Amino acid sequence: MKKKRISYRDFSDGDERKMNDLFNLVFQKERPLRSWYLKFKKGPEGSAFVALLAELQDRTQIVGMYPVLFSRFKVFEKEMLFGLPVEIAVHPDFRSFPLIYRITRTAAQRSRDGGVQVGLGFPTERHAFIGVRRLGYDSLGEFPILIRHYRWKIGRGIPFLRKLLNRLFGRALKHYRQAKLRIQSMRIPRDIVTVEVKHFDEAFELFWEKVKDTFKIMRVRNADYLNWKYFINPEEKFKIYSVRSGHEIRGYMALIIKEDGNLRTGYLYDFLSDEKEETVKSLLYQALSYFIREKADCVKCGILKSSLLYHHLLRMGFKKSDKTNYIVYEFMVDMVDEADKELIRNIDHWHVMLSETDWLGW
Repeated sequence: MKKKRISYRDFSDGDERKMNDLFNLVFQKERPLRSWYLKFKKGPEGSAFVALLAELQDRTQIVGMYPVLFSRFKVFEKEMLFGLPVEIAVHPDFRSFPLIYRITRTAAQRSRDGGVQVGLGFPTERHAFIGVRRLGYDSLGEFPILIRHYRWKIGRGIPFLRKLLNRLFGRALKHYRQAKLRIQSMRIPRDIVTVEVKHFDEAFELFWEKVKDTFKIMRVRNADYLNWKYFINPEEKFKIYSVRSGHEIRGYMALIIKEDGNLRTGYLYDFLSDEKEETVKSLLYQALSYFIREKADCVKCGILKSSLLYHHLLRMGFKKSDKTNYIVYEFMVDMVDEADKELIRNIDHWHVMLSETDWLGW
């Protein structure tokens, strides 16, 4: 393709299909257009886009995009608007650092125009280095990913016998693990029960008001946000559980299983509780029981060390992944005062999980 001219503009009606097609091309997905619409046009706080256009010989083509989802975060006693870059994509034929730098800075300005006060991202180690050194981001610190493997295999021997032994031993191991979790869950007080959630109602608004000060900085998790995140998109099959004591909600979690070739990975995607031992254990036992029952080969959870869940996962055999990711941020406006900046710079104040990232595409 012969490139004539590169230009930038905001999103306009009619770009939806072109942007979704570019996403599918770059990330090798088959996402339906409906999912794009639900993500970017039905979100509770809105979004901003910058489209990268190439003037070709016979047409104008979208060859890059930089979408930013707006998200409300509680920062101590106030709420602030954060911008989370997602699905950043440039057509392979047009990639260059100057071009990516310009679309990044243009998107930052659009975010400022939309009222965003802080930009937030979750890059790999390599991209975090580029973001800090070349784009001017600040690093909050490491975002740990904990993982536990559940698949067990005999790797050698006669194929038929190996397959039979793997099936028999795998089944026995599954029953053993489930029985162990049941015994552990018997230590939870009987008035604490775990139930599946099909809709986030007014009770979750009350729960949010009760626990929002458990962590100093976290994404606002009210009922409107949770219903959009976990129930609006039929393509994403989340399993939601809550822990209750009587009529009082004490915590919830979101689980999902993703297929990657022959590997079934369970994700403990979102988790918020009153940070009491019995609440965290009750949810965690339910999560692991669900993943074992659904034959997940491994379970992953992105969680900061400030959470009680992080330490319980380590006790239950989870290990820190070798792959390192980071949290980076950028103050977008001068309206963020120095006191707030100092609070935001301390990773111990934060509660962040995979649900804040875009790694699973939603």
